[in-house]
Amino acid sequence: MSFVQAKCPNCGGVLAVDNSNEAAVCQFCNTPFIVEKAVNNYNITNTVNVGAGAVVNIIGNEKQDFEIIGGNLKKYVGASAEIIIPDSVVTIEDNVFKDFKNLKSVVISDSVKTIGKYAFSGCIGLENVTLGKSLEYIEEYAFDNCTEIKKVDFTGNIAEWCKIGFDNKYSNPVEHSGHLFINGRELTVITKEDLFDVTEISWRRFANCALKKVDS
Repeated sequence: MSFVQAKCPNCGGVLAVDNSNEAAVCQFCNTPFIVEKAVNNYNITNTVNVGAGAVVNIIGNEKQDFEIIGGNLKKYVGASAEIIIPDSVVTIEDNVFKDFKNLKSVVISDSVKTIGKYAFSGCIGLENVTLGKSLEYIEEYAFDNCTEIKKVDFTGNIAEWCKIGFDNKYSNPVEHSGHLFINGRELTVITKEDLFDVTEISWRRFANCALKKVDS
């Protein structure tokens, strides 16, 4: 399953869609659409160099929503309820999405290694979070006050999840969701094989998820 951004051919809403599907329904106008056409509609994109190492994507004559400099996501200026972090991003800097109340879903790509302080703090409408397998560190209060999160899906394995550094409990979105999914499957059991190369399980690693059993 791979999520990409698409633009509804009917209302122009920006969506996150599974590009393995042939069709989907727009969450904004409830109109069915062909996924490939909607993706192409979004990807009528040019890239320009704006100096100082910054690359800004443009759609038509409009700047795209992300300001990315040297792999660092500096600013988001869009208004989409569903966001996919571009593959060129390595670090999401502090406060980028802070208090963005319209946000309902975010897919953090496998390129991202660090999420900064308060990056999603106050996103009170956020319900679904996908975390990429390359994540190494999430700084303090990154998901503070994101009380409506219902699902967190990590694209790596359990051993990789155990290696992510969380500054405090509000860095971990599972604190709010109560449900951790590993590659689309809810985590309820951990086996000895899952922890084969894990040397340490840090504080509150699996707190508040639906884990029921750890095989020794």
